[in-house]
Amino acid sequence: MENTYQNITQATLNEVQEVRAKITDWKELKKGKHLVIYNTQYKDYSLKLTKVIGTIPTNIQKVATYFFSNIDVQRANRSEMLTQLNVVEQIDENSYIILSKTKSKMLVSSRENINVVRKIQLSANEIVIVRSNVDTHHKVVISKDSVQSQTKLFGLFLTKVDENNTKIEVYNLVDPKGSIPSSITNGFADMQLNALEKDIEALLKL
Repeated sequence: MENTYQNITQATLNEVQEVRAKITDWKELKKGKHLVIYNTQYKDYSLKLTKVIGTIPTNIQKVATYFFSNIDVQRANRSEMLTQLNVVEQIDENSYIILSKTKSKMLVSSRENINVVRKIQLSANEIVIVRSNVDTHHKVVISKDSVQSQTKLFGLFLTKVDENNTKIEVYNLVDPKGSIPSSITNGFADMQLNALEKDIEALLKL
């Protein structure tokens, strides 16, 4: 099974590296304190692929540790809709299975999502964290009243600028599945940017 997870995350890495290298028609959506978020149409998905870029004023290892290991703090920085974000299986020191759950709201059902997360040292100055969708896991039972969303693409690239600065690039596309009003999906990019800005403020305090 470990080899299967490695194959899945390697496929994600290959795809997100191609996106990073070849897609140029990004539309700027919003600027934050540290970051800027963009989006673009990708393949035939109904939701758009987002890209967040910026510079974090601290060293690359501190940033990598935060985004790979500080799951509880990251959950607290997400929308109140996110009720659960926890590791259900540690595969090895650089990979694990994670489960996320969002609560239902009005006519929108709750969502559950299973991913394998892997941290990869691309070079002496670059690290990437990829997430790949997993349909099932022996420790996870999807609730009958939930819809299982799917991660279509996720890659978080960290590049060392110098000892005190790290460039961050996040590529993200999640298919929520089922029916969700546009009034909610239109706010996904804002929520993503706000969460990452909170992450940066949190990690700078560590």
